[in-house]
Amino acid sequence: MTTSAGGADGTQVAAAGKAAGQFVITWMDNRGGAFNVWERQSADGGATWSADVKVSDATSGASYKTAAGFGTPYGDYDTVAINSAGKAVAVMGEGDTGQVHGDIWTNRQN
Repeated sequence: MTTSAGGADGTQVAAAGKAAGQFVITWMDNRGGAFNVWERQSADGGATWSADVKVSDATSGASYKTAAGFGTPYGDYDTVAINSAGKAVAVMGEGDTGQVHGDIWTNRQN
């Protein structure tokens, strides 16, 4: 599955699956200049996938977060899970371009 636009740096891929063929993947890429975390889901065992959905949608809370995204991945803290309600929960490490400041963020699908 190709998800990052040509020329974009893609990294930090995570995947989770649940019974009945439900899958979710997350990854980071800088297709718009800044990094963002993206997600795609499948409910049919991977035969079809949803469109890319931006998961890193917080635009404040740290000096390196803007509406455009964040500077660079921070650490190796990325994972995704599917909770008992069938909703995806993503955990991601986001930081500034110098990897000096960073934090762990989470986002749950509504």
